[in-house]
Amino acid sequence: MYVSTCIYFQAISLGIPAVEIDLEITRDGVGVVHHGPELDSTTDGTGRISKVTYDYIRTLNAAAKDPNKDKYPVARIPTIDECLRLCIENSVVVFIDCKSDAPRTAKMIADLYQKYPELYGLGIVCSFYPHLIYSVRQADSNIITAVTHRSFYITMEGNGVERNKELWKRIIAPFADVLLEWGHRALIWFLCGNSFFLCSKDKICKDTKVFYDALGIRLVAWTVNEPVEKQLLINHLGIPVITDGLNMPSTISDLH
Repeated sequence: MYVSTCIYFQAISLGIPAVEIDLEITRDGVGVVHHGPELDSTTDGTGRISKVTYDYIRTLNAAAKDPNKDKYPVARIPTIDECLRLCIENSVVVFIDCKSDAPRTAKMIADLYQKYPELYGLGIVCSFYPHLIYSVRQADSNIITAVTHRSFYITMEGNGVERNKELWKRIIAPFADVLLEWGHRALIWFLCGNSFFLCSKDKICKDTKVFYDALGIRLVAWTVNEPVEKQLLINHLGIPVITDGLNMPSTISDLH
């Protein structure tokens, strides 16, 4: 789904306590909120966000390929600054998912926290890439952080398609995934100083919660859309969830 300010207002009106957003950075260094690095999937534009300017981003309709475009025919891609200000004004917790360019991302995040000190109480910076979170913590150790994880992240895309084209990468990737899996439990949480662990719902059980509870780390499940799964995780295991739906209170909403 597209990202639009009206969607955040809808989440706020429903009393949803937190949202999750994806940070991408344009060629000229402007942080924008968009699900994924490619513009083709959601907008009437083309190319990678990191290769285009913000002036080009501003011309695009982010609702162009959305199934709900009849309801929201025109939507623009907001800047990270605009989105964070909206969350701060409404006291909404925001998970800022970062995915690329660790040095530039760390500096941008640190600058935003200095500009908006309220983020120290409302913001959580998260990423699949531990080195990126480490860079953020190096830039400002007071920022609350989280690592995100799912099985076979190095081997496969989220849709199950092989991530790597080169043969040598295909051979090494499964072993790297095993090492990453071990690292998350053994030392990544400590090296990065994380307060949250955002885990794929398929890997969560009571033992997982007990393990992270013992470390003092809050476990969050994603992406949970089925009502039965929501009830199990929230009511029985006491684990908050990230969901694509806006129809359930006391959840973190993944508004893409």
